[in-house]
Amino acid sequence: MNLAAAKRRISKLSQSTGSEVWMPNLQQECSMSYVRTTEHRQMRSQMIHQWKPWLKSTGAKTEEGKRKSAMNAYKGGFRPKQRELSRQLNEQMNAMLNFEFNY
Repeated sequence: MNLAAAKRRISKLSQSTGSEVWMPNLQQECSMSYVRTTEHRQMRSQMIHQWKPWLKSTGAKTEEGKRKSAMNAYKGGFRPKQRELSRQLNEQMNAMLNFEFNY
């Protein structure tokens, strides 16, 4: 976000809420190396609630995008493989213990 855009957004927010909005150093607002204070978080929260970006999100539209987003929670199938390996090791251990005690 550039400096002019940040000033416009804060000005619009002040006008729409009818209250004064805490205005950080806008040079810092435009870079990501600033300290996020409680006041700053409140201001960002107000701005986000005014913009309502969740109403504009549409999700994936192409088949490729839908396939890609369907894999967002996929962890690689590690847990089922780990469970199967654990079962096999337990069976082998039990077989070895039974062999030692029966011998």
